[in-house]
Amino acid sequence: MLTREEVLEIMTYCQDYGVSYKSRLAELNIPVWRFYESKYCITHFTVCLH
Repeated sequence: MLTREEVLEIMTYCQDYGVSYKSRLAELNIPVWRFYESKYCITHFTVCLH
């Protein structure tokens, strides 16, 4: 699972440079599902048990 800081860094980068999450994640070799799982856990739970 990605940390809150990693998720926010990816989101900020994509917003600043106008790229999609999918393309940025591909550059970083991060599976798309892992990003969205981490993002969901960060926004919906205090602790995610993975």
